[in-house]
Amino acid sequence: MKGASAAIRARVMLAFAAAFVSAATLVFAAASLAGAAVERLVPMPWRAGAVAVSLLILALVDLRSLRARTYCLIGARRQARQSLIRTYSVAVVAAVWGFDTGLAVTTYRVSALTWAAFALALLGFAPWWTGVVYGLALAVPMLVLLFITTSAERLQRELGRRPLIQTASAIALAAAGTVLLVRP
Repeated sequence: MKGASAAIRARVMLAFAAAFVSAATLVFAAASLAGAAVERLVPMPWRAGAVAVSLLILALVDLRSLRARTYCLIGARRQARQSLIRTYSVAVVAAVWGFDTGLAVTTYRVSALTWAAFALALLGFAPWWTGVVYGLALAVPMLVLLFITTSAERLQRELGRRPLIQTASAIALAAAGTVLLVRP
């Protein structure tokens, strides 16, 4: 969108963000609904153990991804089709891309934290509005970053923080999993 007017840039970024938050809310609400059924069927100690083991495994996934110098090794290795821009307006393509990315399991992820949130929802530990928080946690900083800069170099520097994010994710997941395993 280099050279685009501020109004057009804002409309495109807001279309992406709104679609991202909507899709994240939808997918996490579905996972939480499934988690409510699991909560009724599976005793708390088993669910807590399953979450703990899941978090520890996901910490290892982040460490493996970090070592491989790539994005999270779990999930689809794709993005929304780039050819959409030849058929639809930039705002529509941004909304499609935002919705696709907001579904959380359809495209690249930087770390395994998304999968941890799904594990929590599917095992009855995360409410439906987890998707709203997840969506806003990505959309708000992204909007701030894109409104204050359009520099490709700046965006590339931000993408270069993948190792830091994966390291923090691995530590947080390992710590949470360990606490759940050793708690009385």
